Amino acid sequence: MDDSSNNVPLACDICQKQFKKTYLLKRHRLGHENQRRRNVSSRDSSFVELASQKQEALSCTICDFRCNKRSTMIAHLAENHGDSGKSEFTSKRKFTCIVCGLVCSRKETLRSHFVRKHTQRYEFSCEQCGKEFKIKGDLTTHTRLNHREPPVMCDVCGKTCRNSHSLYTHQKHAHYKAKYECPVCRRRLVTKENLDQHVLTQHEKKEKSVCEECGKTFFENHDFRKHMRIHTGDKPYRCSVCARAFTTHSSLSQHLLLHTGERIYVCDVCGKSFAQKAGLICHRKIHSGTLPPLPVMHIDHILKEFMKK
Repeated sequence: MDDSSNNVPLACDICQKQFKKTYLLKRHRLGHENQRRRNVSSRDSSFVELASQKQEALSCTICDFRCNKRSTMIAHLAENHGDSGKSEFTSKRKFTCIVCGLVCSRKETLRSHFVRKHTQRYEFSCEQCGKEFKIKGDLTTHTRLNHREPPVMCDVCGKTCRNSHSLYTHQKHAHYKAKYECPVCRRRLVTKENLDQHVLTQHEKKEKSVCEECGKTFFENHDFRKHMRIHTGDKPYRCSVCARAFTTHSSLSQHLLLHTGERIYVCDVCGKSFAQKAGLICHRKIHSGTLPPLPVMHIDHILKEFMKK
């Protein structure tokens, strides 16, 4: 028998709305049930798809990629940002953006998102092209992708290295190990020629040349002549670019590196580069602890290329 014959209103126990017919009440309650299911689905989802809007609803928190499907976003994160990116959409969210409501599982991710999306402070600029960035990581990525240092070749064995720092590491381990040991004092030297020279000058009896000005002694005449220029002021080596004169050829070579623009001396600790060996020696004093030996750099090929220009 229809409930309407009793003339007693039928009330919804959720919203208290009243109906005269039982079927109307059931249909109304079905609407509540469907709404409850939609709410549960929305809470369980990692994001809300705005299907009613004809716009892209999802933004990647790591890059500028946008899409409107959860599956597309997860595929993008897995392919381009690995597990760390994917976890932002699959793990439990804890940190919410106060501006747009984005929820992240890590405070660092939320901080990067906020700076990138909701601030206008460009604190980092590219030294190569001047482009500005809000986050240092974005500048690092930009530099790596757009201003990558060209490969360089080892002038000893011809091996191609990724950059000048890789070249230095290669040469240090492959060519410049101090593997020749003096049989007299056990000092280790890089090359056989260095060892022979060391034994000749330090352990074999030879006629000595003594400087009359300061009393310093020398086994080799060319070392003695080079030393005497300190007292006489003779500077036979002159720079062809700026006409500055030097007492030794090695000093002139180091000076010419300033004109080439090359910065081949790289600090092992922090990566800072210098045009001259003296600059690196001075810089290394700021680092504490035991430091690796200074790199042995061959600069002849750099100077030859420079002089051809």
